[in-house]
Amino acid sequence: MRLFTAAFFMSLIVSSNSLHAMPAGTWVGSGNMIILKNGERMRYPVSYAIDDAKKTVIAKYGADEGGFSLKFEYKHAARQMVEFFVEGRPGGTGYCMVSSCHFDLDFSDPEMGQNRISSTFTWNKDQLIVNGHSFTDEFIYEDILARPRK
Repeated sequence: MRLFTAAFFMSLIVSSNSLHAMPAGTWVGSGNMIILKNGERMRYPVSYAIDDAKKTVIAKYGADEGGFSLKFEYKHAARQMVEFFVEGRPGGTGYCMVSSCHFDLDFSDPEMGQNRISSTFTWNKDQLIVNGHSFTDEFIYEDILARPRK
């Protein structure tokens, strides 16, 4: 038991550098949204550009025409905590652990107005899954993305 416990804590120490890492790179895929008040379902194209060096996440939803994008900045806070910013203003908080991040955002966007969103990113080297809930517009969503093939 002691050996297992020691090995477990050593793995945490070795992987601690990745505890704050977001899944950097470009991700493309599709999303599904369910509007809670009427059950209407919508599919949409989606892409994420995550730059862990610049600490930015740019999410594009829908087609180039008629779609919209959101840009968030983030910084790593104490331990695994992450702070998010929209246009330089505080937008919410969250945490990251090895291969997932969860965050709660409450922000104002020039195109979309006031928003309150709870979201979770889960990833491996080939796939990023983002799911969450918009409290403002009362919908749930799941985006399934992969790295573009070269």
